[in-house]
This record gives sequence, structure tokens and C-alpha cells, in this order.
Amino acid sequence: MLSNISYYRFFDTHCHLNLDPLNTNIVAILKECQEKKVFVNCVGADFNSSIEAIKIARQYPQQTICSVGIHPEYVDEINKIDELEEHIKTNIEYIFGLGECGLDYHIENYDKQKQINLFKLQIELAIKYKLPLIVHCRDAYEDLYEILKEYNSKLNKILIHCYDTDEHWTEKFNEFGCYYAIGGKISYPKAEYLHAAVKSMPINKIVYETDAPWLSPVPFRKEVNTPVNVIIVNEIVNKILNKNIGDTIFINSVEFFQK
Repeated sequence: MLSNISYYRFFDTHCHLNLDPLNTNIVAILKECQEKKVFVNCVGADFNSSIEAIKIARQYPQQTICSVGIHPEYVDEINKIDELEEHIKTNIEYIFGLGECGLDYHIENYDKQKQINLFKLQIELAIKYKLPLIVHCRDAYEDLYEILKEYNSKLNKILIHCYDTDEHWTEKFNEFGCYYAIGGKISYPKAEYLHAAVKSMPINKIVYETDAPWLSPVPFRKEVNTPVNVIIVNEIVNKILNKNIGDTIFINSVEFFQK
């Protein structure tokens, strides 16, 4: 829980301890996180992984919080929204975000309208329960902008996870006071556009993530990612901005999830 967070120095705002292969090694992963002072938000990507995220947050409240949601890849789970809401109601003290949810037009044979419908239902849940919205977006920034424009005045806070576009869209999303989650992609050789985007972000709106078990930073790109690699992300962003902003990023993360 966030009331126990003063020990920590880093905050992985988005990882999947609830998914394979991390879910078979949670105790060891959290032990390393404890040693390296990394606090964790465990994120649901579909109905079942959201329930697992809640279980992890309940079992390890000194080290984790959770967020629940349905990724656009799982649009057919739109019929699970009411059931997901019941779990939100009964576990609200452990749930600190709604997501990941959003739009992904990179998915083969995607159904745009179904994705939008599912996304808007989850936005309504975020508004109803006063939860920050954690957004997944891929190849859909124009539609995302229009939807956030529609709902921004009602939403608590918005975080665009795994931020992966340029400074043009950063300036647009700045209109809504969005937070931006920077992860391992910032270390990749062709990520100059992300470096420019980071420089256009308000410092008080940047947070870090790993999206573990995926998107490991260089030099561990071919390995399974874990939450402690958020420390590497911090080092890279410090170099890009030519100053140490780690403490600020941690404060930003806490403020984003603070109820």
C-alpha cells in the first residue's frame, strides 16, 4: 500500500508479476525488489490476470499495488466488464488504477469499434471509482486523443503506458495533463524519437515502468525483464536530460496513484 512506501527509491508503475514467466517466481522477484528499493504496480491485461493482480496486491501489500483492466487485444471480454466491476468494488483498497486498457490498431484484423467500446466502458469505471486511467496505445494516437478529449474533464488522472511516439503527440497529450511512462524502449538504438519526446514532457509528468516480463532494456534486451530494471531506465533518462531526476520521478509515481 502507498502508506508504506517511504522505504523505496524507485517505482515500477507497470509490470506483470501476474503473467508467465514472472508468476512462477514472485517471491524471488519481490525479494530483489526489496533489496534494490523498487516498489511495484502489478497490472492486469485481461479479466483473469486482473484477478491475479488483485491476489498479488493482497498478499504483498508492503511491496505492491495493483491495477485492473482489459487490454484491447481481448475485446471479446467486453462481457466481463460487470464482473470486473464487482471485483473492483470488493477490493478497492488494493486497486490503484484502471487498466491497462485502450486502443491497439497494430493487432491483426482488429475491430476498431469494438476496441473503442471496450475502452470507453473502462473509462466510465475509472470515473465511477475515481481511479487513475492507465492507457495502452499503439498506432491509434489520433483516436486516443479524441476519446481523451471527450472524457478528460471527468477523469482523475491519465497515464499513457509504454509511451512510444514523438514530441508532436506529447504536446497534444500535455493538454490533458497526461503522465507518461518511460520503459526499456528508451535504451534501444532507434529510439531517438523517444529521447526527443522525453525532453518535451513536463518533468512532473514522467514516470518509469518496465512492462516486465517484456521490453527488457539494453544490455538485457534478449532476457526476461523484471521490475528492478526500472533502475536502468532511470539511468538512461538521467543521461538524456543531463540531470538526476530519480527522486522527482518517484514522487510523480506516488502522486499519480495516491488516492
